[in-house]
Amino acid sequence: MFYLLGAGGVTAAFFIALIPSSAIDMDRARQLRREAVGEGESDEEDEEWVENMSEVVSYSAVLKDRKILAFAVATFLYHFANAGVLPLLVQYVATGNERTSMVFTSASLLTTYVFQGITAQALRSIIEKVAPKNLLIAAHFVLIIRCTMIISMIQWWDNDYTLIATQALDGVGAGIYDTLLPLMVSLLTGGTGRFGFTYSLILTCWRLGHGASFLLGEAIVHAVSYQAAFLTLVGIAIFSLLWLVILVDHPPLLANKIQRFNPFFDEEMMKVVFRKRVLAYMREIGGEFSIDGLNDVFLSIDEIDKNGTLEKDEMALFLEKLSDSSNLESAEEIDHIDLDALFRAIDTDGNGKIEFAEFVNYLKDAEQDALSVASA
Repeated sequence: MFYLLGAGGVTAAFFIALIPSSAIDMDRARQLRREAVGEGESDEEDEEWVENMSEVVSYSAVLKDRKILAFAVATFLYHFANAGVLPLLVQYVATGNERTSMVFTSASLLTTYVFQGITAQALRSIIEKVAPKNLLIAAHFVLIIRCTMIISMIQWWDNDYTLIATQALDGVGAGIYDTLLPLMVSLLTGGTGRFGFTYSLILTCWRLGHGASFLLGEAIVHAVSYQAAFLTLVGIAIFSLLWLVILVDHPPLLANKIQRFNPFFDEEMMKVVFRKRVLAYMREIGGEFSIDGLNDVFLSIDEIDKNGTLEKDEMALFLEKLSDSSNLESAEEIDHIDLDALFRAIDTDGNGKIEFAEFVNYLKDAEQDALSVASA
């Protein structure tokens, strides 16, 4: 078996070596470049984007980023709660059943991997409709339910086959979390050029959680009981769920890179740049600097639901549209708008939507206070 594993590794290394280096886009692989939005995106557009977002952030900036660190801790906690369940369950089932222990162990692993593959496949369509954070929350609930079922079965219905069947839930939880892991890291590091470094950091937290889970589970089993070990893992899973819900932010859109990783970010400068870009866009659509002109811009941004207010996804599309404008003066201006910071600054009442009066108020100094908020 071990010779086969070694031979497989050597074979994989050989075929990897055959891949020409020219076939690998290093910038895109490390998330310095965005993924193509659609098949119609041209190489020229992608190259222009690279010029505007080509600065690689420092390692220290990644290690200090609250969003990344919060997700790293969440990954540690989830696997701290999850990893010890399978070996403890197999160990419990094997106790007193030496002749069938390997069969049950194999059945546990096969059940997990089959349902993990099914779940990963299902995520291909689900991920387009459900936010990644909500899916991670679902994975936590699956873990809590699974451990609770195991505790209940050991107490009231101690059947080896039903206990092994709970591994189907392990496959569902692993299928969600493990599949979303690279996607979450990609969203958290888009445009930074540090995908590989951050992914390695998250995987390290994953493996540390695994090891700690094994160690803690075995210690509790020997000191107390299997039920106490599984109950402890449930408690850790609940704490991990609370951490995820409260402290892990939904992965930001690419524009959020600016404020998070730029120590020289200035909100006043962002305000000036945004005004200039709005004025440039107004000229492009043939409008003049007036209430009517700003209203035309506002309506053009409100293109998703046309409900008279601007949501963050509509602002994101507008910023992307402006990034292609030929009237922008420099890459510095393009890079100095942070979506989250901009939305918070305009949305003065904090209701998650930008009204027209708020939009005008933010832009009122764009041309020597030519507009007054009252006239809006």
